[in-house]
Amino acid sequence: MDVSKIQGNIERGVPVRSVRIRVGRSIDGFGLSPGITQVQRNTVEALMKNAFKKLTGDLEGKYFPLAGMDEKTRQQLVDDHFLFMSGDPNLQVAGMERDWPEGRGIFHNAAKTFLVWVNEEDQLRIISMEMGGDVRGVFERLARGIKAVGDSVKTESGKDFAYDKKYGFIHSCPTNLGTGMRASVHCDLPGWTQEGLPALKKRCEELKVQPRGTRGESGGQTGSTYDISNKHRLGYSEVQLVQCMIDGVNALYREDLELQKKHDQLALQQMSEQQYVFPNIKSKHSLVAKHVPKARWDKLCKIVTKTSGFTLKKAIACAVEFDNQHCGIYAGDWDSYKDFAEVFDPIIQEYHGIKSDAKHTSDMDVTKIKGNINEGTPVHSVRIRVGRSIDGFGLSPGITKDQRIGVEKLMKNAFTKLPGDLSGNYYPLTGMDEKVRQQLVDDHFLFMSGDANLKVAGMERDWPEGRGIYHNAEKTFLVWVNEEDQLRIISMQKGGDVRGVFERLARGIKAVGDSVKAESGKEFALDSKYGYIHSCPTNLGTGMRASVHVDLPGWTRAGLPALQKRCEELKVQPRGTRGESGGQTGNTYDISNKHRLGYSEVQLVQCMIDGVNTLYAEDKALMTKPAPAASAVPFPNIKSKHSLVAKHVTKDKWDKLGSHVTKTSGFTLSKAIACAVQFDNQHCGIYAGDWDSYKDFAAVFDPIIQEYHGIKSDAKHTSDMDVSKIQGNICPEVPVHSVRIRVGRSIDGFGLSPGITKDQRVGVEKLMKSAFTKLPGDLSGNYYPLTGMDEKVRQQLVDDHFLFMSGDQNLKVAGMERDWPEGRGIYHNAEKTFLVWVNEEDQLRIISMQKGGDVRGVFERLARGIKAVGDSVKAESGKEFALDPKYGYIHSCPTNLGTGMRASVHVDLRGWTAAGIDQLNKRCEELKVQPRGTRGESGGQTGKT
Repeated sequence: MDVSKIQGNIERGVPVRSVRIRVGRSIDGFGLSPGITQVQRNTVEALMKNAFKKLTGDLEGKYFPLAGMDEKTRQQLVDDHFLFMSGDPNLQVAGMERDWPEGRGIFHNAAKTFLVWVNEEDQLRIISMEMGGDVRGVFERLARGIKAVGDSVKTESGKDFAYDKKYGFIHSCPTNLGTGMRASVHCDLPGWTQEGLPALKKRCEELKVQPRGTRGESGGQTGSTYDISNKHRLGYSEVQLVQCMIDGVNALYREDLELQKKHDQLALQQMSEQQYVFPNIKSKHSLVAKHVPKARWDKLCKIVTKTSGFTLKKAIACAVEFDNQHCGIYAGDWDSYKDFAEVFDPIIQEYHGIKSDAKHTSDMDVTKIKGNINEGTPVHSVRIRVGRSIDGFGLSPGITKDQRIGVEKLMKNAFTKLPGDLSGNYYPLTGMDEKVRQQLVDDHFLFMSGDANLKVAGMERDWPEGRGIYHNAEKTFLVWVNEEDQLRIISMQKGGDVRGVFERLARGIKAVGDSVKAESGKEFALDSKYGYIHSCPTNLGTGMRASVHVDLPGWTRAGLPALQKRCEELKVQPRGTRGESGGQTGNTYDISNKHRLGYSEVQLVQCMIDGVNTLYAEDKALMTKPAPAASAVPFPNIKSKHSLVAKHVTKDKWDKLGSHVTKTSGFTLSKAIACAVQFDNQHCGIYAGDWDSYKDFAAVFDPIIQEYHGIKSDAKHTSDMDVSKIQGNICPEVPVHSVRIRVGRSIDGFGLSPGITKDQRVGVEKLMKSAFTKLPGDLSGNYYPLTGMDEKVRQQLVDDHFLFMSGDQNLKVAGMERDWPEGRGIYHNAEKTFLVWVNEEDQLRIISMQKGGDVRGVFERLARGIKAVGDSVKAESGKEFALDPKYGYIHSCPTNLGTGMRASVHVDLRGWTAAGIDQLNKRCEELKVQPRGTRGESGGQTGKT
């Protein structure tokens, strides 16, 4: 470890970001990580805690045990990239993660350049590191650190590091024997990146070094930054390995400079060749595919617009990237519509059904509107929006960063000039206060990133910079800044006063336009042919969408195809209340104008008013007619041929029930059996969308429930949460790690997760937020909504294994992940032993848990918790948990009916592991219990737990 023998260092100019050298050490007399006993591991930690106190000078620091680590410390170690974590399958199977996180921890000095991991893969991982390229300095500190730690261990315990004359320093993995050293730098090698990884690996082999991605051996590599380290451990001294790494990195960088020159020349050549190659348009039936032939592409592909440097290639990116586009084109600025007119003109004319010589007329005169939504029409709310773009700035797909910030700056000033009932506040997305953000989420005002189309079209660049939301005090006038359009101006309110909403919108648009003009001298971009300019040509003209949310139970009975056909005749458009692709539940529809261009604003609003009034008049007539024959709904192909659904949903039953819609949440048998239809691996394959489902579709549910649970048709369910009736407990010597008991509960009057409407789900959450505040004593705690969750809170819930997430295919197909994550969240008490999930698979999952084997104690807390939650819900709303005399507590999945309870322990069963899983399964069947791996039903099992 003699640093004076190192010749030279990383050469000046080599783009090395950081240096890190680590070795492993094992203290003689203790087991290595795969075999170390719990007592030995704790003794190593205790020894090291004392030994660390003896370190002096720049090596002096603090030790942070993983067990009981506070959140602030944990987060800091995460931020510093110092924290090691569980979860590596190799280490788990090798036995190195037993008793996690006991006996493990991290020491580092004040400067964070000297670090020791205790009881990770080796007893000790001793590390020296720093930013920059001073390998000699890092090696010198490491040498001093190893000696200081070794001396301190010797003083404390009389023990030495385990050293073998043949194999050097002893490690748990034989590949680390010898020096146990990995001396590495993070270095930028753009030339080698372009040359390719195989070429870099071959050259590194010659130089006796090893390239990795910057995320470690299996973490992959991004960009041009590599981790270059010594390849060998055994058969070479530490000095030799460090020298080899220094010389290798210097050689690689000299060669990298030459490779950069080579590839720069090739890139220029390829750019000129590739940039203008006619693209493969995946959306074969799109308007882009029809109107961008090769001849037109060749003519226009080299044009770059003046305002934002936009090209035809960028304009049609969505049609090229996706195979599901109807239109498939966006404009990056007003220039795009002019410079690429040969493409845009025919697309716009075909989409909007206008002639080539058409002119657009705008008319916002509310006095021309005749009538309003008729009294008695069950309209929940009205919302009218338009888009506007300020001349001289790019549109969202092409806008430059400076232009976007310029638009926001201009609007911040313009908003301050809005008068009267339009005046309010602007909330920039960048740096938004959590309380403000949560309020905007609760008000359904916040727009978010993540839309695949907008991303590919270039509209989410530099997110969230330059974007924000303005609204007035009454929350009836709203402006989105730099979303899909520069400005989305919105007027809305509860009830059905369309005229009033339109009048406010007209005033608002004028006020915003006047304020922009006064502030900058700029006007809204208005084309004599195409009206107000928007990024998407489908919005040209008025850019207006005037809509109401209205209940149409008669049309729901008639079926969506019939409603869509009628709306087409009335020149309006029906959607689900969650937007264009969000689907529809219950009887509530979003009805809006269909057209944008070729009609004035007054005409479109009038058309919507008349259309809604007509639809509701017809709806009342439809409700007086008998329900349509069920046979109108085709009998589905049930892919899960061996499921209970396949057995009990016969064509006769389908013809009788297929068109029935439940009252509470508008659920159907088709929705109920979606998983059995979609997948071929279901055993049960059915979910209920509300309590009505079990009653209305009893001819299907009853035999499935009876067969699955093994009960008779006249069975009754009895609930009993009396802990005093429990005899005994888990014996003290049984090696139980933890106990967890959960039940599901549903509040009467709301849909279950597969069918629950958005309003109902939000209603359940709102009710529970209030109910949770009433929980007493050791049950009291905090509720954490998933929507708008702070990152620190989210990470803590992950660490506690409390967070539930989206992505389960069954839950998605069953409809349980609609509107994710809205209306969902997690409650837990201060001790983290009582937990409630809100609106996951069930409305409520109530959970009691703790370390150790006290099942009685966990059950007692659960019983108190269920009663307290139920009492609080009753006090808050007058509602009870849905309890059926036959099937017990109502759940979305019929397999959970009855108690909805899963009472479980994590227990070590070494003998049964040796006997084999088949034997254990058989014995558990006899005992009426169920064995799983510790990662759940399908998560598998490791070790003996």
